[in-house]
Amino acid sequence: MKTFLITRPRHDPGLHILHAWSENVITEAIAHGWNVRKADDKHANKKEVQSRLAKKPDFVMFNGHGSDELIQGHNNETLVNTSSSNLLRGTIVYARACKCLNRLGSAAIKNDGRAFIGYKGKLIVWSINEGAAKPLQDPAVEPVLTASNQVPISILKGNSVEEALKKSKKVAEKKMLELLQSNEPYSAPALKGLFSHYFLIDFEGDSTARVY
Repeated sequence: MKTFLITRPRHDPGLHILHAWSENVITEAIAHGWNVRKADDKHANKKEVQSRLAKKPDFVMFNGHGSDELIQGHNNETLVNTSSSNLLRGTIVYARACKCLNRLGSAAIKNDGRAFIGYKGKLIVWSINEGAAKPLQDPAVEPVLTASNQVPISILKGNSVEEALKKSKKVAEKKMLELLQSNEPYSAPALKGLFSHYFLIDFEGDSTARVY
């Protein structure tokens, strides 16, 4: 059975949003027959995540803070960095974390990772005040993370890395057109988030990589 590992720390408001919006991705994974392994909350720590990575999951999705060289988990503990990128050998990765495509993505591919999808800069996800308690209903968040979620959902459905990015960008384009015609106060932060996703997401590795 195909294995999907997902990390979901939520020790700050931004990660709480990503945690909630990842639930739909998990639902899709189960519906498509994946063996889902969740590293949620305090379980998104270095020891547990690296142990699970050593078992070579087919697809890994990280939610967390990041930099050029690393991805963080619970309480901002480093989960993987350029020195430990060999743990990503043989897998497809989607890192929903800022900047980590730049060096970590390259290092993962040099260590025989199949593909690494991530961001070249800062992914912006701004919440409006009244949306904080109910992130799934936040109109400033919904366009950005609907487009973002299209990446892992497409991989889970058997699409290639290149196809997943195209599908995600198509969703983003549709959302941007809708927001440009809107006078709602959430339109500006939502558009900034969509622009950051659309222009900063990219990949290293094999564009045709997929999990059958």
